[in-house]
Amino acid sequence: MAGWGGKRVGAGRKPRREPIVPAELTPLQYLRAVLDDESASPSRRDRAAITLARYTEMPVAPLGKKQMLMRAAQSAGADTEWGDDLRFRGDDPLNDTL
Repeated sequence: MAGWGGKRVGAGRKPRREPIVPAELTPLQYLRAVLDDESASPSRRDRAAITLARYTEMPVAPLGKKQMLMRAAQSAGADTEWGDDLRFRGDDPLNDTL
């Protein structure tokens, strides 16, 4: 019955490793330091830039359905010979004779 039970290589809890990031840096500061470090490999700097951009760049919110319809209605027929006919009274405060 050899091989059943007992101690096995690689079994059990792994020893705890020390944190890579110094305690005085926040994660974003660490990523900025990696990005600014010219001795770091280009792939490491690229990964740091991608990760940093997720947290520092504001995403552009897509337009909702109502906003898209409003923009489409404002520019409907603008470049055609019918463009002036599609303007409603009150759109132009200087020309209220439509």
